[in-house]
Amino acid sequence: MPDSDEQYLPQQKLQNASDDFVEADGRSQIPARASRMRGGQRARRFGVASTTNSLLPERGLWYALIAGVVAGLLDVLLNILITVSNAGTYQHLLAEGKNPTLTTANIVGGLLCLSLFINIVIFGVTGYLVGRFAVQRRLGFLAGVLIGAIAYLASFLVRYIPNYPGNTATSGATNLATIGVTLTFLLLSALIGGLISVIGTWLATRKHPYYTA
Repeated sequence: MPDSDEQYLPQQKLQNASDDFVEADGRSQIPARASRMRGGQRARRFGVASTTNSLLPERGLWYALIAGVVAGLLDVLLNILITVSNAGTYQHLLAEGKNPTLTTANIVGGLLCLSLFINIVIFGVTGYLVGRFAVQRRLGFLAGVLIGAIAYLASFLVRYIPNYPGNTATSGATNLATIGVTLTFLLLSALIGGLISVIGTWLATRKHPYYTA
């Protein structure tokens, strides 16, 4: 009988210690499970991020830069062609001075509206193409900024071309006020171009998986 008690007591202690270990291990599994759940959630989030990033082309920035420069030069070329092809109208406008006839004023106003319409179309189409090939909307905005800056710089530089249609005689003096006005209009032109272009980019990417994921 004592022998059986002596055999039972160590076994009971071992069983109690094992139960305590299981309970302690059960308690320790709670934060471990929570940690694994948080890790799984992070992994899923990172998985979505990596998936959406894989939808972007590798050379999106280059596409935007090339599109902006090419579209800007095209815009400048079209506006120069419009001005040169209507050189006679601008000569009449200069000859009539501050009191142009209604016909001349209407024609010049129509040409200005045509140039503005061409600019808007180029901004929008370029933004749409950037959205199709580069996807990211900020790149569409960048392309529009380039077009607006190039177009305004060209319109500013042609004033110094001798006998260019529509140019009036200037003193050629440059001061800080002139530079400030020029930079202000340059920034405005670039900003307007970027905003119009990003609308085209949005139209091209509104259903793209990169933005709908």
